[in-house]
Order: sequence, then structure tokens, then C-alpha cells
Amino acid sequence: MAEALPKEQQLEKGKKELMKIASSKEIAFSNYQWTERESQSSIEKKMQRSWDATEVEENLTVIQELAEVLKKCPNLILRIKSICDGSGQNDQVTQAAFAKDFEADFPTEAMDKSLPYAHARALTIQRMLMEQGITLDRMVSSLQEGKVRSVEFAVE
Repeated sequence: MAEALPKEQQLEKGKKELMKIASSKEIAFSNYQWTERESQSSIEKKMQRSWDATEVEENLTVIQELAEVLKKCPNLILRIKSICDGSGQNDQVTQAAFAKDFEADFPTEAMDKSLPYAHARALTIQRMLMEQGITLDRMVSSLQEGKVRSVEFAVE
């Protein structure tokens, strides 16, 4: 059985592998539009689908690759930075959609009121990684306002 690398070497190797994944692939999100004339239920579902990374099949490959690196490097902590243009609305419908989508997996998580969609996208990525066997304590998320909807990864 091969001896484990020292923590510093493990982190450096994990960082390199992670940066390779992050620089060659990105997480994409679908864009669902709705009107105020639609039912609250319909709007909530479209909101949820707009921040759900599983809506784009290629994202699953990225998540699986990230999970593989995290499993090989147990001391690695993944930072998930979700960037959003700030156009997501913070109203009762958004809050209801957020609660319905995340209350089971993240029961103590309160929706970020300034960047609700960025927050939801970060949680979606965390949920996907948890489904791959990565524990929540191995992930840290942050939110940022920017010009595009994206997710960036870094190592801590």
C-alpha cells in the first residue's frame, strides 16, 4: 500500500488537479423566464431550475471530477464562489422557492437576501458534491456580485 503524501504536498497536488478542472470546464446554468401572470408554483419551479446545476448534463462530469480530487486529497477544502449579476429578485416567491428547494438538505441555511440566486447556485453545487460522498465540512461557499452567472472553485 502506498504511503500517503504529506499534507502540504497533498494540498499542492490537489490544487493543481482542481485548477486543471476549473480552467478547462465550467458550471453552466439554464435560463428560465417567467411572467407575473404565471402561478406561484410555476414561477417557483422555474426559479429552482434556473439555479439547479443538474439541469445541464455536462455539469455532472465536472462535479464527478471535483469529487474525485476531493476524495484523493482528504485534507483539501473546496471554496465554491458563486457569482451572480444581482438581477435575481428577493421577494416572497423567491424565498418560498429557496426554502422548498434547500430546507431538507440545508435546514439551517437562510437565503442571502442580496444575492439569492448566487446563494442557491452555491448550495446546488454543495448538494451535488454531497451526493458524490463529499461532506459539507469540506466545502466553503462565498457569494459575489459580478457581470455573469458563474461558479469558480479554489482550494483552502
